[in-house]
Amino acid sequence: MEIKSLTALALCFGLIGCNSTQELKRAEQEQAQDLQNASQKQAELRAKQQEEQQKLSNKFDEENKDLQKEAAKTQEELDTTAERAANKLNEERADLEEDRMKVGTDQAMKRDDLIEEQKAEQHRQAQNLAEQRSQDAQRVQKAEAKVDERRNEIAKDSREELTELDRRTVELRAKADAADAQTRAAAANTLAEVPTQRAAIAADIEALDTIKAENLGRAKSELKKRLSALDDTLDKADDKF
Repeated sequence: MEIKSLTALALCFGLIGCNSTQELKRAEQEQAQDLQNASQKQAELRAKQQEEQQKLSNKFDEENKDLQKEAAKTQEELDTTAERAANKLNEERADLEEDRMKVGTDQAMKRDDLIEEQKAEQHRQAQNLAEQRSQDAQRVQKAEAKVDERRNEIAKDSREELTELDRRTVELRAKADAADAQTRAAAANTLAEVPTQRAAIAADIEALDTIKAENLGRAKSELKKRLSALDDTLDKADDKF
């Protein structure tokens, strides 16, 4: 009787252990599926962010071009106005000299008064022209400051993202060192691409200071592509474990 009870008890424990193993495998499979779904959502979100950033970059480039065209047009109009005023004054002076040869002193004095008025008007026009040029210079300075701000923002965001990728790289190398020989070799083979990719990103960030305003959007897109490629490399290395 005791032998039968012990046998039944052993069978019971065996079934419990078998069920626990199956539940553990099922949990691991569900966890792996959740991780895969989260990675896919993250990739979709990253692609959407890149698309929005590209739209903003294109919009800024168009606005900057319009501002430059407007400033050039204003400068051309001001130069033309000043030239016409100077030509008109020269013509009037020539007429005055001719009139002095023909008319008496009174008329000459009236002409002198007219010249003074014209000088005053020319002075006012010159002041207006100087003020307009000053305003144009301020607008150009503001546009350049905005470009520098955008350039610094691109560099800052890129450096922060590169720092995060560096942190992931360190973690993956440590993870590889603790893995078995086959896994370590597979991960190391993928991680071998990281230094070259990182060097290219760092070089692009340093070169931002030399990029013209109209090319900043393209430079930003190129940086995003390189950062995304490095992130994909790290994902591939992480998949080796």
